[in-house]
Amino acid sequence: MDESNKRKTYTSELRNRQKEQTRDLIMESVTSIIAEGRIHNFSVQDVADRAGISYGSMYRHFSTREALLESLFAWSDEKLLSQVQIIPKTLDEIPETTQKKMVALEDYPEHAIATVRTLTAMNIIPESVLAKDEKFHKIITGELPSLDTDFARQAASVIRYLSSSVFWMHLTTRFGFGPDEYSSAVTWALETLIKDLKARNEEQS
Repeated sequence: MDESNKRKTYTSELRNRQKEQTRDLIMESVTSIIAEGRIHNFSVQDVADRAGISYGSMYRHFSTREALLESLFAWSDEKLLSQVQIIPKTLDEIPETTQKKMVALEDYPEHAIATVRTLTAMNIIPESVLAKDEKFHKIITGELPSLDTDFARQAASVIRYLSSSVFWMHLTTRFGFGPDEYSSAVTWALETLIKDLKARNEEQS
């Protein structure tokens, strides 16, 4: 590689790192604002001020408040759960992946709770959430083909909720569950449901 290409590559990598650092700073700032209870009454300018960047820089990343909020969930997944396998490949993997996810969320509770509360309050359903919903549905219909179609959809929805960040937040903030308690409770609930679904599938096959 000649010197010109080396400089271009270095410059490109530097810009990408700077862009990622700015994005992280923005997300951290909006998280702290939401944690203060300001879900509905903050602006893009408020986030820029909190992050210590210009409105122009902020606008290049997120031109609207809605775009900012929709990106919050994906960023949280990426940063909070990057070391954890949270998408099961089989029905039997669901309890274990859910437990790992919930324990990982405990390391960053402010971020996780702020994200969940924002999505709920603003009625935002990111594409990544819909994709996970579909993944759970495909697992159940694929492994339990004899279940009634409507019942399989209902079962997938319940299992998906039990494995979600929303359910984790309810257990921790409403009921005061700690890691051992919610891990045990969720594992028991999911294993019980999966066992029942397998039995129903056998009966109907």
